Formats: sequence, structure tokens, C-alpha cells
Amino acid sequence: MRQIDDPDLLKVLANGFRMKLFSLLFRIGPVTVSELARQMDADPGQVSYHLRQLQKHGFIEDVPELARDSRERWVRAATVGWMSTRDFEDPEAKAAMQAWMSQWVIDQFERLREFERTRTPSPRNGATRPSAAATT
Repeated sequence: MRQIDDPDLLKVLANGFRMKLFSLLFRIGPVTVSELARQMDADPGQVSYHLRQLQKHGFIEDVPELARDSRERWVRAATVGWMSTRDFEDPEAKAAMQAWMSQWVIDQFERLREFERTRTPSPRNGATRPSAAATT
């Protein structure tokens, strides 16, 4: 787990698209940029741009040994995750931390929503299990 104390790194991670890219890379392991673009339903150029930003700050790395030719680019997460326990004093740094935390919550919610949308029905009576929101 990587400790983040630099507010500029938090700004890099607070970008929703980058957070989704990193999260996907973390979950699926090494993958081509083309496959990432397909899974993100995004333009490969857009994906490459954000991957360069993540790589520039040490969050992802290339895996050239997996490439079949010079046009194929494989990448993977360079860290298993990140955290920041620092209590920033600077207002800009506090704002970066808040933006990162907000984006993380949004990402987790979207992953839960996708899980709920794609899960298999319960074998009992052919009905799906009630969602957490319906039981509270």
C-alpha cells in the first residue's frame, strides 16, 4: 500500500476516469491499452493519456514482455493501492483530499450498482435477493 502525502498526487487520483482505470487495472491485472479502452467504453487515445498521467506518478507500469509486437502496450498497477493519513493544513491540499475521497466514494457506489445489476438471481423461488437498501 502506497502512502500519499503529496496533495499533487491526490489531484492526479481525484480524476474519476483515472480512478476507474486504476481500479480496473488493480482488479484484472496486466491488460492491453486496447482492452482497457474497450472495458471503459472510451477512446484508446483518452485511455493512453490518463495512463501516462498515472505512470508519470508511479501508479502504473508498462509490461513490455507481454507485448506481441511494437504496437501493443500492456500495463498493470504498480501498487496494490494507496492511502493518506495526513491531515493537510493547506486549503488547496484539503480540497484535493476531499476531491479524492469524494471520487473514491462515487467509484465504490458505481461498482456496487454494477454488481447489483449483473448478479445472478437467487435459486430460491427464482427471485433475486433484496438489495441492502430494501432491507434497511
